[in-house]
Amino acid sequence: MPNQLPYYPKLSNRVTLDQIPSSLDFVKNMAQAMFNKIYYKNYQESLSPLGESGFYSLSIVAKDRVGFDLPFGIKFVLNRDFQSFTISSFPVTVQYYWPIIAYFKQFNLDNFGFSAEEIFNIALVSLNLTETTVINEAINVFVNTTGDPIQKFVDDLNSALGNGVNTPIPYPTSADRLGELVDSINLAYGNGAAYAAFATYILENGNVAQTKSNLKLFFKAILPTDIDDYIKDIITPRALITLETSASI
Repeated sequence: MPNQLPYYPKLSNRVTLDQIPSSLDFVKNMAQAMFNKIYYKNYQESLSPLGESGFYSLSIVAKDRVGFDLPFGIKFVLNRDFQSFTISSFPVTVQYYWPIIAYFKQFNLDNFGFSAEEIFNIALVSLNLTETTVINEAINVFVNTTGDPIQKFVDDLNSALGNGVNTPIPYPTSADRLGELVDSINLAYGNGAAYAAFATYILENGNVAQTKSNLKLFFKAILPTDIDDYIKDIITPRALITLETSASI
């Protein structure tokens, strides 16, 4: 009975790349087109729990050994497989890293406009900032008074929101004044306490430059880097595909 070659499955039958975020189409399309035409062995994958990074490793199999004859009976072989000398195998890795996917599964880079509100929203979630933290930081950064800063914040808020709330926000009087203030804002303002602070101190209608300046000032004490640089870093996808080659005679 003749010797049978080992069975090598088509890579497209094993890997669909569904785990790669849809916005990384340039990685997915390139990899899938290649996987449809090749066979493989030694497949491994590692995906992060939140989906922001993934790693695939395998060896592409050419069922006929890739090589050609040289003078004097010498044979040149490309990527000779050391487990089966009758084939050539090409180690390949596909990896990606996109931090924003850990926080926003359906994030679409094409639809991101770098507006102050979009940046504020991403920073709130990715930095895990509570509404109490946002209110406290807004008071520290923007409230300038010789009196009670929390009462001044309430005055500023009521003035800025105007008809945006049903009733004015009352001054907090409990032992947990910030917690009471957050609850009162959430009850009166549909967008929540954090966005009430944003609308009061950061947003300057009709003045994009000043809004961005206020945003940078707000995050200056929170982040060790500029807020624009931070956002660009976490929304920028990174991907790498490698193919290892070797030759022997």
